[in-house]
Amino acid sequence: MTVHVIVKEKVPENSVFVTGFRGIGIVGYITVKYIVNTLNPRLIGIIETDDLPPFVWMEKDRLITPYQLYAYNHLVLLVAEGLPSLRRQYVFLRQVADWVIENRFKEALLIGGLDSRFQPSPGDKVRVAFTNAYIKRCTNLNYPILEKGLMITGPVALMLSRFEVRDFPALALLPYASAVHPDPMAAATAIECLNKMYGLNIDFSELIKDAKRIEEQVREELKRRSERLRYEAGQAYI
Repeated sequence: MTVHVIVKEKVPENSVFVTGFRGIGIVGYITVKYIVNTLNPRLIGIIETDDLPPFVWMEKDRLITPYQLYAYNHLVLLVAEGLPSLRRQYVFLRQVADWVIENRFKEALLIGGLDSRFQPSPGDKVRVAFTNAYIKRCTNLNYPILEKGLMITGPVALMLSRFEVRDFPALALLPYASAVHPDPMAAATAIECLNKMYGLNIDFSELIKDAKRIEEQVREELKRRSERLRYEAGQAYI
């Protein structure tokens, strides 16, 4: 599988790579998409593969492709609107992780979700997991570590594993979230943590105020996309 990261400008050294996916509560995707919509960062590149999800659309006056890279101050954000087929996911994510390492990023922040059924109490909102390289140089991590017996699964796990193999500092930020519907409140928790970690001031009040509307919006978008992909798959056999 071939993966091309096509950027319009050189990524500054010591940038922080941030991404998230459609895991539990769709937390990672909601978080990164909300940050991009709120901060209006620069579009600096796209990722192309030979297993590209078959969709694009327009937002305002710009075409949106499945993988887009944005820059804001010292953050570089990957918005993943989909992923390659399951058997090719690790190849894709491994090459993206290697691109991060080769471009001398400072660290990677991977945003996911934890099933809220394992949440000890309502005030206990988040867990973290990290590579050995991350904890070696981090002396002020203020969030509880993921308990033994709880597993990270999906794209975040695959990227974290690759960063561990390459001895690169990476942190998985895992707010507790609903396992049955999109969870904007968990995304708000992720942004609150990100603000504290990197000295930012991203306003996440809309995620809290309009959580129900955002949940329905994400749910409807996923439904339409799933129906379209099923239709495309069916057409291939006609």
